[in-house]
Amino acid sequence: MTPPSWSDHLEVVTEVPPNAGTPLADQRGPLLGADRVYVRSNFPVPAIDLSEWRLTMAMGDTVELSFDDIAAFPQETIDMTLECAGNGRTLMRPTPSGTPWTLGGASPTSFTGPRLRDVLAGHRIPGDAAELVFTGADSGLVPHDGEVPYAFSLSIAEALEGDALLAHSMLGEPLSAEHGAPVRLVVPGHYAMKSVKWLDTIAMSAEPFAGHFVRKYRYYADTSEPEGAPIGPILVRSLIASPADAQTMPGSMVEISGNAWSDITGIQSVEVSAGEGTTWASATLTTTATGATHLSDGPRRCRCPRGRSSSWREPPTVLDGCSRWNPAGTGMAMPTTWCIR
Repeated sequence: MTPPSWSDHLEVVTEVPPNAGTPLADQRGPLLGADRVYVRSNFPVPAIDLSEWRLTMAMGDTVELSFDDIAAFPQETIDMTLECAGNGRTLMRPTPSGTPWTLGGASPTSFTGPRLRDVLAGHRIPGDAAELVFTGADSGLVPHDGEVPYAFSLSIAEALEGDALLAHSMLGEPLSAEHGAPVRLVVPGHYAMKSVKWLDTIAMSAEPFAGHFVRKYRYYADTSEPEGAPIGPILVRSLIASPADAQTMPGSMVEISGNAWSDITGIQSVEVSAGEGTTWASATLTTTATGATHLSDGPRRCRCPRGRSSSWREPPTVLDGCSRWNPAGTGMAMPTTWCIR
């Protein structure tokens, strides 16, 4: 089998369906090239003819929009970190089932397209509508439910008040097939299971949608969440991209760089420990060219007491050694610190 072109720069997790992660060293940000954005698929990539593609809007009266119709709306570009809800799964103990992601299921990127609320503005949404259901063109067999398409839902408030896009471009280039061409839903601040690729249909639902993937993406055996609660907005998270795991660094000064992200409230501060968590130093944050606050890069030069330093992570669920906070006051400090010693 000939490897797909995107595998040249990504760490392939599965070939069928295509899943591949962004190497940790490439996650220093602020924005990656399109060929370095991670790929996540539940089913094989569907074959779609752009000239024949239509987005069906089942909003009482059924309307079909062509690609040109989508492109005719006012366009917005949003810089964000796209993250799979399963990112870091193999670092958990016990390791849950699912696609075996390490830390490659997240990438700083940008998307362009009309805001969902602008596309919906011409459609009357009844007061008794509970959700909008977004269905992709991809489908396959799943346990207990047989053959299903990929579909996820947004509340009416999320659809009308949020910053969701119907994206046709990523990083200034048309979406590639594996990233959801010709048009995908993008929901900033939420894990990517809501950002339905290969968008085929948007339909109103008077009841909360109970499709396979909505039931799948929930919290289980997580003491911080009610059992079975839906996975909500992206939690505050950060990682160190350089130095690498177990890398020995010469000299007494080491520059630490990485990425920190959160939901749409953004990142307010990041701190790095070079003393096994006993002391913390503030990182320098930068943002993207468009000023998006939910994407940041935090290099820090730390003086070490010895002539060389080693960096490492320890199990069970260590993702980094950063303490980080967003403007809403939500934060997280990992129990086992990422240290320079």
